[in-house]
Amino acid sequence: MKKISVIIPCYNVESYVDQCIESIVMQTCGIGNLEIILVDDCSTDGTLKKLQKWEQRYPDDIVLIPLEKNVKQGGARNIGLQYVSCEYISFIDSDDWIDQEMYEKMLQKMVLYHCDVVSCGMYRNAVDGEIMVFTCNEKDAYYEQKKNVIEGGTDLPDIPGGIVCRIYNASFLKNIHVLFPEGLKYEDNYWGNISDLYLHSEYLMKECFYHYRENPSSTTLSRNDYSHFDRLTIEVMKLQKYKELGIYEKNKTKYDYYFMFLYYYNTWFLMVSRFDKPPYEQFCRMQREILQYVPDYMENEKLQNETNDLYKELIRLIPMQLSKEEFTYIFNVYKENLSEIEKG
Repeated sequence: MKKISVIIPCYNVESYVDQCIESIVMQTCGIGNLEIILVDDCSTDGTLKKLQKWEQRYPDDIVLIPLEKNVKQGGARNIGLQYVSCEYISFIDSDDWIDQEMYEKMLQKMVLYHCDVVSCGMYRNAVDGEIMVFTCNEKDAYYEQKKNVIEGGTDLPDIPGGIVCRIYNASFLKNIHVLFPEGLKYEDNYWGNISDLYLHSEYLMKECFYHYRENPSSTTLSRNDYSHFDRLTIEVMKLQKYKELGIYEKNKTKYDYYFMFLYYYNTWFLMVSRFDKPPYEQFCRMQREILQYVPDYMENEKLQNETNDLYKELIRLIPMQLSKEEFTYIFNVYKENLSEIEKG
């Protein structure tokens, strides 16, 4: 019986998808242990033809699902989950690739510890060919707790690298039944964080196996793309979910802090690094929604004590009624000093 279902949403990745799939079929655990689920999200280039060739080459190991309507990555992943038949589940982005021993080594830990998730580190492969460690765990370590966050327990240690660096126990995902937001980018920010609330156990591996490609047209690196601001919607959704699950009030300081960091500070970095023209309307939106969802942000001790001077400068802008000209001036100042924000 196959062990790992690998879900790969694909959209206009004609130039990269072969390397991605080849890195999976060449896994040292053997392709006989893998179920590769390719979801073509209405690609408009030659992606689907390439996926069809891979399906023809490995008919017993590859399931190809060509969609008739574009549902973005979250919808494609939800559809892929419906086809899973293995004990464990992995998500791979179609413009990335993995080292050949990734699944063999991670599967060993999963079987040994019977945990909810196993995580590894990630390399970042730059356009110029440079390879650097992007995220990694400090050491190999196993963690478990009797009660998860929703049951009144505490958070397990953070898992860096995102969902693509993980193998999940399929029974864990089936029991929690968390779906990806559809029609939005940054959907994994929601799904990964909310799923983690249910964890009873995790194994973190220090080794890096996943290769994140620095693709200028990818979700995170595309320029002047207003769908970047889907991340704002995602952070609001997370905050609302914490309230729905009844865990917000107990963890209000922490959740408000992370909301401000991811919703506001990280988006400032995104604006000055990905946009040539100041997105004034989106800044106004951030001001409105922060005052709506975390109106007492200035009383957050964690926000006051654990943020750098640059972050505090940006926080002071929230209640100000800046004109478009004033915002443009501030935006350009930060853009000229982008390296400071990157250091922060």
